[in-house]
Amino acid sequence: MRTPVATWTVKSAPRRRDYITLQSRRIKTLTATKIEQAVDGLLAGEWADKTARIHFATSLDSQDTKPDTTIREQTGRLATIKITFVSPEMYRRPPTC
Repeated sequence: MRTPVATWTVKSAPRRRDYITLQSRRIKTLTATKIEQAVDGLLAGEWADKTARIHFATSLDSQDTKPDTTIREQTGRLATIKITFVSPEMYRRPPTC
């Protein structure tokens, strides 16, 4: 699913990255490879240049912290090209200021 970013967030020149992308997956286990594959899939596709934020959603309970390192790595990877990675893990963490 892809949705345009709300127009009220952009007041100046048009942005290249105007969409929020949702990758929703029904999986039994969340592994580093599956997280990397989701990011690789986005970057290999036509929406990589249009996406401002990707939400990675799964059917799993997000209490497991094993994928935390990979989530941080992929968040950094996407940040270098100005894409925000949002995962269930982010909803559990207290905000950093």
